[in-house]
This record gives sequence, structure tokens and C-alpha cells, in this order.
Amino acid sequence: NAAYASLRNVYQPTPYVFCAGTDLFFNSHEEVPVGLSSYQTLTPGNKEVSDFFNTLYQSIQKSNKGLAYAETTEDFSALKSRVAELKTIRAYYYFLLVQNFGDVTLVTDFINTPITHFERTPAKDVYQFIIDELKAAIVDLPPTQANFGRVTQRAAQHILAKVYLSRGYGSYGAASEFTEAAALG
Repeated sequence: NAAYASLRNVYQPTPYVFCAGTDLFFNSHEEVPVGLSSYQTLTPGNKEVSDFFNTLYQSIQKSNKGLAYAETTEDFSALKSRVAELKTIRAYYYFLLVQNFGDVTLVTDFINTPITHFERTPAKDVYQFIIDELKAAIVDLPPTQANFGRVTQRAAQHILAKVYLSRGYGSYGAASEFTEAAALG
């Protein structure tokens, strides 16, 4: 549930990172960050950019924690589905990271000791991780959920299609990725 709740932190209070500076956003509000709305003084240190980046990694840590504890928890009927949900959410967060920042650090384990340095993983490898996670999750996700809002097979397929479309345009992408995306549609 904490992984689901972390979606709020990504999209609130106002998701300027997703829309400011594009033709989808009209700069009519005074509180719009100048760096994002007109690309003036846009740097990694901008609060909106750094908050977005940090929030995604905090959210990934919550997913990693859930996945780590899923290995030691007592088995129950929905465990495979819950693990698949966490993998889908984590893959989605990595998709947001790689789309916005390119090469990013791939953290796949729950961190419970201080680490002072992380190496960036090439975007090509991050995309492959996302695809592998989503493919594995799709197998264990149900077509429908008893609780509205939980990740379903179709939701994971939708994210995977977007990943294929995004990677397909990259220098390391292939035309077959567009075919893969269409097959998921």
C-alpha cells in the first residue's frame, strides 16, 4: 500500500515537471516555476526537478522494501499478485526516471545501510530492466482486481507498450519495438 501511496508524491502538489514548458501547458499561473515553464534557469538543482528525482527514488525504495519483505513473509493467496504489482510500480518509476534523466542509477535491492555513491546505469540497460520486470509481472497479475485501483494485467501491458514506444525511438531501439507495442494494444 505504501508503494501505491507514493504515486501521490510523484503527481502532487502540482505536476509541473510533466506539463510545464510544453504545448500542453498554458503559462497562466504566477506560481509556475520559470525554469520549467520557459526553460529559463532550468538546472538539476531546480526544486521541482530535484524533488521529482528524489521522490522517484524514495518511491522505488518503498517498492524495493516491499519486494524484500515479500520474500520472508508468510505465503498467502495474493502474494504473487502483490509482488507483481510492486514490480510494475517500480518499473513505472524507472520509466519516468529514464525518460526524464537518461542514464540513472538502477537500485533493485532494499537499502538498509548507508551508501555514499551510486553509479549510473546506461539508459539502454534501464529500459531492458523495465521490460523484463513488466513481462514478469504481467504473468502474475490478474485481469481484474477485487480492489479498484490495484494494478491489473492490462495496466502493466499498457505501461510496457509505452516503454517499447519510448525505447523504439532511442538510438539503441529497434523497429521491432513498435511491433511489440502494437501487439500489446
